[in-house]
Amino acid sequence: MNINNRPFVISGRQYDISARYEAVISPNSDQPWFELLSTVRTNNSLIDVASFYNGLPAKSIHDIYDRFIQQAIISGHSKLLINLPYNLFFSDHILRLCDKYHTITLAFELPEVRGECLFEDISDRIDEVRQRANISFFLDDFGTQNSNFDFLESTHLDGVKLSKEVFWQLFDNHREFLVQLLKFLKRYGAVIVEGVDKPERFYFCKTMNVLMQGYYITAEWEQQYEAAYN
Repeated sequence: MNINNRPFVISGRQYDISARYEAVISPNSDQPWFELLSTVRTNNSLIDVASFYNGLPAKSIHDIYDRFIQQAIISGHSKLLINLPYNLFFSDHILRLCDKYHTITLAFELPEVRGECLFEDISDRIDEVRQRANISFFLDDFGTQNSNFDFLESTHLDGVKLSKEVFWQLFDNHREFLVQLLKFLKRYGAVIVEGVDKPERFYFCKTMNVLMQGYYITAEWEQQYEAAYN
């Protein structure tokens, strides 16, 4: 049986949790990252993924991620982006994952909703985990909730993901501001733009030399860009 298809039993309740891996494309045609994304069902009903993980103990999240990282390696993915609930972040289970999978490249995305977590505690924990493992930390969904300039200034991050909603709005209505925003965000490391869903948005991100994430990105867009700009 495929390890990705076995149900999980958590607190006596059965959940069907499936993983998919969405490519994050480099503007320089480097090896892509893949973001681990989940779908959660119980009794054939979909469950909100963020709420589900936020309500789990760290050990259960560890077990789910452990299985899906194994699945990613079997699929040939060696650079993974993984959403990081804060209960896992502040537990020893994140260190166990890092120790077990030290031969691949891992990056964790800190949620835009930080709850009662203080910036100082988050920054100290990032430094603590880095002492044990060569991993990266990104701020997820910049421009929403607590994912803002204060977060960037107060923590030691390796990069930031611009939310698709902010990207779409600025791309369509305030293009020059978007250019300046992306230049500013590069001060904090790598920039990933979410929601790259059309060729013209893909061409823009290539020109800005940022990483791109989008379900609809195709090799044809890359060929069209090369033909037009080289």
